[in-house]
Amino acid sequence: MSSLTQTVTFTAMSYGPAAIAKSTNGRPIFVNGAIVGETAQIRLTDTEKKVQSGEILTLLTPSPARVPHPCGTASGCACSYGHIAYSEQVAIKQTVFADQLARLANLSAPAMPAILADPKQANRWQLTVSVTEDGSLHLPYHPTQPIRHCASLHPALSQLLAELQLAQPAPPPADSPLRPAELDDETEPMPISPQPLLRALTLACNADGDCFLLLHPSGENLPELRVESGISVVVYRADGNLLCLAGDERLGLWLGERWWQVCPDSQFLLQPGSWQTLARQIAAWFQPTSAGRWLEVGADAGLLTAELAGVAKEVLALVQNPAYAQDFITNLDALDNVSLFEADYAESLAYLADEKSFFSGAVVQVPADGLTTNELQQLYAIRPPQLVLYSAHIARLARTAQSFCQNGWQLGATQVLDHLPNTHEFVGILYLTLAQ
Repeated sequence: MSSLTQTVTFTAMSYGPAAIAKSTNGRPIFVNGAIVGETAQIRLTDTEKKVQSGEILTLLTPSPARVPHPCGTASGCACSYGHIAYSEQVAIKQTVFADQLARLANLSAPAMPAILADPKQANRWQLTVSVTEDGSLHLPYHPTQPIRHCASLHPALSQLLAELQLAQPAPPPADSPLRPAELDDETEPMPISPQPLLRALTLACNADGDCFLLLHPSGENLPELRVESGISVVVYRADGNLLCLAGDERLGLWLGERWWQVCPDSQFLLQPGSWQTLARQIAAWFQPTSAGRWLEVGADAGLLTAELAGVAKEVLALVQNPAYAQDFITNLDALDNVSLFEADYAESLAYLADEKSFFSGAVVQVPADGLTTNELQQLYAIRPPQLVLYSAHIARLARTAQSFCQNGWQLGATQVLDHLPNTHEFVGILYLTLAQ
């Protein structure tokens, strides 16, 4: 047997799409499409790095949790957990969350029951992909595999993904440097490598199949577009506002008996019913302190805020994205016990700390790049007795919780919200209380 071909048993799941085994030399191997407990013959595909990757050649001992993948294979599909039974997907995410908290932040706490995906919403209503120089679309966590299909997408988005074609400007050949027009003959020519016009693209729709393309440009220029009627095209400008090129600027959806306006990249498009369940759970957890004021940092379209406002005396929400702030104002205009600060978090939190504002509890959405040291310091100064941290960026969430626990808070419980079934992604929720 070649040294690149090995028989391994998978012992853990990574925080990502792969299961982990050990090679014959003791180094970890990450393999997509495998499950803990399975034995397989694999081929190593990357042996140069400290962490090796591989692919399954023959599955020798399949897991009882293995099911047929909805797309037949995870290759070119967003469903990295599509080969795993749903109950086992949730159990894996809970285990991975606990492992990340322990490994990155040395924290542990009892796990509350996971908030499961809403079975009534069988389709995924949103997908964000990165765009390469040649215009092909890739999943952010799988930059070498173009995405071509996904059985979990809403049918309207599946059709849009299949038909979508982008033409990005290709960089000039390395041996043919471009000469800027204003240079004279004595000036040495300089190579120019124009960046792709788009760095990312979000496909989104609502339950009615109203489709949106949300463009994330890398600069001021945009590619030429040909759009079928009925598809809206919106650009995320550098200042955080939206520019509508075709159709509507916002998506609308019913949640219960209420109509919501949301930005096409709002996380609440991913399992909105499950987010509402989380909001009600947080409100119930805060219930003993409902006579006071609650603070929400990162309110998005206001879904959590509305539930908190139903039982609190007052809710103050901080939003720094102008597009989300517009949705928030539209959705919660009728609530007289909700206030909005649309400003940089550091500026808003510094003002509240200087005013010595007291809040009975706070809900903080940890962003992808984390909270700054200044923002954390201001939250320490405000000192909410009850604190909920949540994020889909688990490493940032773990380290943020560690910072709070080093400054007087205690982690009481953890929870997983499964906002993207059939994938390895999830939202982690942490419940903390200020030590007396």
